[in-house]
Amino acid sequence: MTKTVLAVGFCLALCLASTAAGAVEESERARFLYELEREAAHADMPSTMHASAPSAAMPPHAATRGVPDGWLERAGQPPWSPDGAYGAGMTDETAADVFREHVSPIVQDQCINCHVEGGPSGHTRLVFVRSSNPDHVALNRRVFEDFLAGVGDGADVVLDKIRGVGHGGGVQVAAGGADYDRFARFLALLGGDSASVALTPQTLFDGVAMAPHRKTLRRAALIFAGRVPTEEEYASLGEVGVRAAIRSLMQGPAFHDFLVRSGNDRLLTDREDTVLSNGRGAPLVSYVNEWVHRCQVVRANGSSFSESRDQWIRRAQYGARRAPLELIAHVVENDLPYTEILTANYVMANPWSARAYGSSVAFDDPEDVHEFQPVRFDSYYLYDDSRAFFQGNSRCGSYILDAGDLPVAFPHAGILNTMAFLRRYPTTATNRNRARARWTYHHFLGVDIEKSAARTTDAEALVDTDNPTLKNPACTVCHVALDPVAGAFQNYGDIGHYRSNFGGMDALDYFYKNDPIGGEEFVVEAQSIADRERISVAAEFGAGANAVGFRAADGGSRVGLDEVLVRDERGVLIGRYRSGRDRGAGDPDGCGRPDFSHHLVIDGSCVLTVDVDVPRAGRYRVEADVWDDRDWDDQPALLKVWTSGEFYREGDTWYRDMRVPGFGDRPAPDADNSLQWLARAVVSDDRFAEGAVKFWWPAVMGREVAAPPERAGDANFEGQSLRAGAQALEVQRLARAFRRGMHGGPPYNLKDLLVEIVLSRWFRAERMSSDDPIRAVALRGVGGGRLLTGEELAAKTLAVTGVQWGRQKPATTLSGRFTTRRHALSGEYAILYGGIDSDGVTERARDLTAVMVGVAKRHAVEVSCPVVLREFYLLPDDERMLFGGIDLTVSPADVEGAEATRAKLVELYDKLLGVSVRKSSPEVSRAYGFFEEVWTRKRSLHANQDRFIDRLDDSVCEMSTDEYYFDNVPRNALVDSDLADPQHVARTWLVMLAALLMDHRYLHL
Repeated sequence: MTKTVLAVGFCLALCLASTAAGAVEESERARFLYELEREAAHADMPSTMHASAPSAAMPPHAATRGVPDGWLERAGQPPWSPDGAYGAGMTDETAADVFREHVSPIVQDQCINCHVEGGPSGHTRLVFVRSSNPDHVALNRRVFEDFLAGVGDGADVVLDKIRGVGHGGGVQVAAGGADYDRFARFLALLGGDSASVALTPQTLFDGVAMAPHRKTLRRAALIFAGRVPTEEEYASLGEVGVRAAIRSLMQGPAFHDFLVRSGNDRLLTDREDTVLSNGRGAPLVSYVNEWVHRCQVVRANGSSFSESRDQWIRRAQYGARRAPLELIAHVVENDLPYTEILTANYVMANPWSARAYGSSVAFDDPEDVHEFQPVRFDSYYLYDDSRAFFQGNSRCGSYILDAGDLPVAFPHAGILNTMAFLRRYPTTATNRNRARARWTYHHFLGVDIEKSAARTTDAEALVDTDNPTLKNPACTVCHVALDPVAGAFQNYGDIGHYRSNFGGMDALDYFYKNDPIGGEEFVVEAQSIADRERISVAAEFGAGANAVGFRAADGGSRVGLDEVLVRDERGVLIGRYRSGRDRGAGDPDGCGRPDFSHHLVIDGSCVLTVDVDVPRAGRYRVEADVWDDRDWDDQPALLKVWTSGEFYREGDTWYRDMRVPGFGDRPAPDADNSLQWLARAVVSDDRFAEGAVKFWWPAVMGREVAAPPERAGDANFEGQSLRAGAQALEVQRLARAFRRGMHGGPPYNLKDLLVEIVLSRWFRAERMSSDDPIRAVALRGVGGGRLLTGEELAAKTLAVTGVQWGRQKPATTLSGRFTTRRHALSGEYAILYGGIDSDGVTERARDLTAVMVGVAKRHAVEVSCPVVLREFYLLPDDERMLFGGIDLTVSPADVEGAEATRAKLVELYDKLLGVSVRKSSPEVSRAYGFFEEVWTRKRSLHANQDRFIDRLDDSVCEMSTDEYYFDNVPRNALVDSDLADPQHVARTWLVMLAALLMDHRYLHL
């Protein structure tokens, strides 16, 4: 009965310098820019001086291009006319007209983000000027003209790039849309022919049958509610409509599980077991003290209390771990604007994590580990010497008597600074928050920075030690966007604490603050100030304020510092800085301490900064009088000196050798709450809505939004390109509606977005009548019949049979990880059935594998027997979910039994597979034939055996697979029931049910 599962079918980053015509040399670029400026002077001349007068004939590239439905009938004009309406002046249209009216706005809105001087694609042949240049229209049009003149198939290259083919910026203008046709028309008017596109997004679904509303509602119910609809819900389709019927499913525990599970499929924060920390410098004082208190109680009363302590720790850690996912659920379930997942000025907590945060928020059930409420960090303290401890014992750590003088009103920024998110994407001394920035772009803007721009693989270009992420074009193509966002995370260190360094000044890594890269090392042999020696180091200074850094190069060195002199290239003294006497009794940044002579003594604890000022940029020489200040070591001291200016100074919160914190070209105005500012900037970006669509699309569709093929020569290129372009248009359509509000609803309502995804043609597509191979590739794998995840399959089985494979009651010791619904497909078989662990396995399997088929078979076999036992022997007829109306006497032995069996098969096809059939349907006839064959074989095998041999007891049916199995079963029903199966009916239905549970239509939506 099992069946074979069939797979049915930001910028215009045109990095062409390396592929089409080579890089433009600087001398050529100067001439090129001159020509562009000259062209601007002719912008007001008659357009016929720039292009030959067009004819009324259809452009060659548009001759076979598919057109949107109704264009010709509605407009009565050629399909390449703008917006389907071609006025009487059609013959007067020129390339300049089309560019000015239609293409230039696209260039300014999208392409200019990268294809501009200094941008990620500023090294390519397509570099534009911004609209602030009064001649930008003419200048940018000339860029296209020159490109088509220099590249033989330039029009095709441009059109491929804007629809995402081999384009780091992805799809910018989807093929088949109005903007794409305008772009193609402009290029044609410039004389650039392009290949035809036979199918467009508007014609892609021609001949594709859509699922009826009843089936769509069933599929939506399985996704959002973990069950099949009731008859009342089916009936409501005619009263409230399919949209309202689907939205009504979005409530209750199953929808909550959907939100949390789908959120974790993207964020992967469920990996983090340990989120809260309890060290001396830990910021959440309430958690530290609670942990120490419980530890002390355990040690005072014996190990029997350890379970209570461990329970509290795991419950609190669980509350902190689930915070980002529960925030998503809270926002969606309460119909709050989806933007609040980043702008929320609170964190979600369960009763235990709320107590760890010092919050006194009341909970409905203080003992429910799964109840979450919005709270704030009320006991968050930065760490310095003002914190006082009481040392209880060495095993439990220090109890905090006084939290200190540095309380913080923690600047909550939704998901972005939940400790689980920050720990899932940690930083290092070299990564510098770039992973956090990369995943912020990916999760919330739908942008994959690593694919956002073409990058060279040339070894010479990549061998660069002069700050390549800031200066090397091979690196800046990504880092120009990535690094400002990384800087916005400036206050969060490797484990996610806010300004975790001592004193609460910053979260910069130790090496940058105390031993940065570079610098020049000196051996200091002078043993006293009287014998001091002068060291000299070259420096490149900019005009105005600069700095020189000094640090003892090893842990045991101490170096005295007297004068610092700055001379220009001619040796003229520019400035003299007498560090100890000029700066008072000690250095303000604490990196030097005055000796009895008021000279500064430098050790290895941090970098001492001496500020210097020069009149103009240029080369200088820094001289310093130094000596070894130790009298206990015969080895010379080591001193390291920095003059680059790219090292830490007191008060810095971000790295001087990186771009300033911000978003795009906007700097963050305040270092204290730059992440809150970033959250607001992200949700204000149009890409946030598109990112939301891409975030939730796989949760409904079962697959990521399609990416364009990398190269035009790829197999099935046209079909893959068409699918990517069409889905890009769909994402844009959904995002626009999401931003403004759908069908009169509020903006950014995620429930409304989920409904629209379900009602899209991409979800409802069911059957394709066309044999067009391009369409078949473009629609491969779409439609609602996607593979159920393990969690969805388990929920479906429970909903339709009342039994769940491996269902467990909550563990009393809480020794494992918390889950709201634990069963075999979320536990021991989760990975084997295509699930994830948020760590080593982070992507779900979307198609059945051989291993998954084996798990599905075991699931079917181990569920079918307990279900048959429960329904035929333990429950009254009116409480059965599948086999009501028949009993052990109904068999193929007589006509009535055969008809009743056929009727039950029709019912099971509807309940289990969602398929409407009749008793006379060929499929029902085949199923009945299989049933009869099994029944006959079992009768013949056991014809001469005692009737009690075929008993469905615990030796046959593993009832313990579901710990809730006997819920709602009458007391002593198993003991009092005669479990014999003399006619072998129960055994036959067991096989039949297993076969249905293995059917591909059961395993898919």
